[in-house]
Amino acid sequence: MTVSHHGPPRFLTRSHGHEYAIDAMLCATALAAPGPVTVLTSDPDDLAALCGGRVIVMKV
Repeated sequence: MTVSHHGPPRFLTRSHGHEYAIDAMLCATALAAPGPVTVLTSDPDDLAALCGGRVIVMKV
């Protein structure tokens, strides 16, 4: 059996743990809000990955 490993998603490789917490709280808040929800961010890739496509994420 061959396992291909391309590394973890970028949001898991950042060096500052507080950034993980901020992204996670923002995503949890967005997912808990009555939809549809749009989040504006300077880092849309990380939030899109965390929210699993259930939140509209737009770059500002």
